[in-house]
Amino acid sequence: MPTIVLAELVHIAEKKKVPVSVSEVLKAIQDVGGFLVVPLDLSIVRRMVELPPSWGIHDRIIAATALHYGARLLTRDEELRAAAELDTLW
Repeated sequence: MPTIVLAELVHIAEKKKVPVSVSEVLKAIQDVGGFLVVPLDLSIVRRMVELPPSWGIHDRIIAATALHYGARLLTRDEELRAAAELDTLW
């Protein structure tokens, strides 16, 4: 899980756009296991610049992270789901 996803969660939770608190989600991530929270680093940025700028910065970071780690991307975003280079689910 890219750290940008957690940052976005903080943002939407603080605006009360989701019915869950950040602490609840962080506890669930820790308790459930199976999640790896990864930082935005140079290798992710290098992958990010290869992706279409039209995707926007957040989607590019998330997609680049999935590509870098060879992970399946959980998304409802139609543009990302249509991208041949991404393995998506949902």
